[in-house]
Amino acid sequence: MKHLGLYLLQGLSPSPQVEMKFHPQRDDPINGNDFVCKSFGGLPAKSARRHCHFKAFFSSNDPTLPVPCRDASPNWKVHKFLKHVLKESKDAVFMGRDLSCDEQTIGFQGNHRDKQRITYKKEGGGFLADSICSDGYTYAFHFRHQ
Repeated sequence: MKHLGLYLLQGLSPSPQVEMKFHPQRDDPINGNDFVCKSFGGLPAKSARRHCHFKAFFSSNDPTLPVPCRDASPNWKVHKFLKHVLKESKDAVFMGRDLSCDEQTIGFQGNHRDKQRITYKKEGGGFLADSICSDGYTYAFHFRHQ
């Protein structure tokens, strides 16, 4: 449970790497977290290694289920999560009359079939999503490769 709580904390207070939270604030005043450091044993190197093992074996999907066809369901691993985020984002805000429709890029540096190269943006490439936004808040989104 500690590791899942760590990811919740990372969502509320993001760091460039999750492992940076294992350091006490005296060593890393910006990204360090004393509570996380104490919860995971107080040794950043040991905590980072345990977290690496957790990431290697953690699965949020049932491994006994068959993998669906990629063309029919390209986001099957994260579909439930994306559906939940979409539902909660719609419930969390009352949209005003000023809306904008735009594309959002989720930066990605690896190789993937659905990654799109964008030469005029700083991210360079990633997954594109069409979104409806208001005052910097994303109300709804739809990935272009779905």
